Amino acid sequence: MATKLKRPCNHPGCGALISSGSRCIKHTKQFHIDYRKSRTDTDEQRFYGSQEWREISLQHRREHPVCQQCGIKPSELVHHRVPVRQGGDRLLKSNFIAVCRSCQALAHHGNK
Repeated sequence: MATKLKRPCNHPGCGALISSGSRCIKHTKQFHIDYRKSRTDTDEQRFYGSQEWREISLQHRREHPVCQQCGIKPSELVHHRVPVRQGGDRLLKSNFIAVCRSCQALAHHGNK
């Protein structure tokens, strides 16, 4: 079986070789920290931390245990097809898609 070639981390100036993802562990952690800091909409943060959202998203993931995007990995998150910031309904089930973390990252950050 062929071994996947390692490639450099996407972070500028980092020479670490990685076999999957786009960043080394160090820069992946930093990317997520920076991303969370950039999300300053307190109303949005309050909604995604609410009991209502946790229950609705858990129910949707139970109904769709496999990622609806790739169809391979287990679903771990519920993503809005039309982002709330772009007018998508927060609680409309037809606006939900159960995804794995990889597909969620691609939806938010593209294939970098």
